[in-house]
Amino acid sequence: MARLLRPLFFALIATSSFSISVFAEEKQNNHQVLMVTGSPIQKSIEGSSDPLGEFDNEAIIDAGDLLTRIAGFSAIRAGGHAIDPVLRGQSQTRINLLHQGAFLHGAGPNRMDSPGSYTEPFGWDELQIIKGVETLVYGSGGPAGILNFKRYRPQLNANSIGGKVMAAYSGDYFKLGADLSTGNEDGYFRLISQHLDQDNYKDGGGDITRTAFVTTSNTLVAGYTPSQQTEFRLTLMANRGEDALFAGTMMDGPQTDMDAMQLMWLDGDQSSNDYSEYQFYWNKAHHIMDNYSLRTQTAPMRMLTNARSKTKGAKWLKRWKSDAVIWQMAADWQRVERQAGRFMGMMGTPEMIQSRI
Repeated sequence: MARLLRPLFFALIATSSFSISVFAEEKQNNHQVLMVTGSPIQKSIEGSSDPLGEFDNEAIIDAGDLLTRIAGFSAIRAGGHAIDPVLRGQSQTRINLLHQGAFLHGAGPNRMDSPGSYTEPFGWDELQIIKGVETLVYGSGGPAGILNFKRYRPQLNANSIGGKVMAAYSGDYFKLGADLSTGNEDGYFRLISQHLDQDNYKDGGGDITRTAFVTTSNTLVAGYTPSQQTEFRLTLMANRGEDALFAGTMMDGPQTDMDAMQLMWLDGDQSSNDYSEYQFYWNKAHHIMDNYSLRTQTAPMRMLTNARSKTKGAKWLKRWKSDAVIWQMAADWQRVERQAGRFMGMMGTPEMIQSRI
């Protein structure tokens, strides 16, 4: 109670002092003078940044689940996995979700493997949030905003090892994670590994809600740091998902995989006004969904959709300051290839093509 009352007590003292000084001024000059001072409201075109370490001990599934904990966001979900964020009433491709500036695109046509489903917050250092179209340096589109997950070079002593491990468990959920780094002033290696297993849960009426899934993600980051301000970075990610149940769809996801590679050259502090970035990225997603392997078949025909997506991209970004003006310039190129076919059959694995979706 004393800790709660102390700030209130000081606030009352400050308010009382201010009131006394104003009263004395009014009595002396015999008239009231109201002066309002302050600085103009300034908002960086870089948006706001939220450190992600504080969420390590929370039971967070993916990027969409994380964003429901941040003011201004809501989410769309059909199961326990692949939660799609909503910002200002817009979702899906109206929000650009990036990995250090690189785009990801899922393969499934109904968002059962949205980009956020391949983004576990554990192992990322910071989330950059830009609401609305305030800058175009992070690619085209995204009228709702930009979500850019960032990593920074680890702070290590000479030939040392650092990092963190975590574990979470409940009756229908367990999660294991490790984020370990080693290196020296010339470079580093960072390994991020996570396994998440969620079961179905029972609602208040005792009925089972189908939300189970299993995901395993491994990321290797190798950095060469010739100086304090420059870095050559290679990132490799392999994300594997299986047995994802979706109560809100006609199909489940027995397989959801993503492989990604990113090559970057960073010159300067990422948060400074003197910074350059060059990168090339590549990723591919493979998603399979069907209506029979993970649920009781209720339709007369077995249906299976096999979907693939491949994304290639390159980006250049330059930021500098001239007098009192901060300038940004960027160029990006992106190529996305997507294909999905729906197959049907009476028994076994469906092999008759039903449609291209």
